[in-house]
Amino acid sequence: MSIFKFNLGDELKDLISGFIGVASGRIQWINGCKRYVLDSTKLKDGGLIDPVTVDEQQLVLVKALKVDLGQVKNDAPDAKPPGGPRKNPGRSRSTPARSRSIARR
Repeated sequence: MSIFKFNLGDELKDLISGFIGVASGRIQWINGCKRYVLDSTKLKDGGLIDPVTVDEQQLVLVKALKVDLGQVKNDAPDAKPPGGPRKNPGRSRSTPARSRSIARR
């Protein structure tokens, strides 16, 4: 059983501000406070609206699983990890060894 009241992907409404967004993250603090990160599904002046963080107690469910998490996760068995090859640059010859400066102390 989950310790959270709502699921990631749920559309939630903040009872105080009226903000409606999709739960993209959940946080539980050591003191028991539970908060959700809500991403807006609307644009403002053609741009994105910053996500908001809201306490669980002031949220209500608008629509369960508005976002299908299967579309978000990369569960394909043949999926490649993100990124690309990177060569190890090693140490530059112009960089002094740290052991010399430590030994002087």
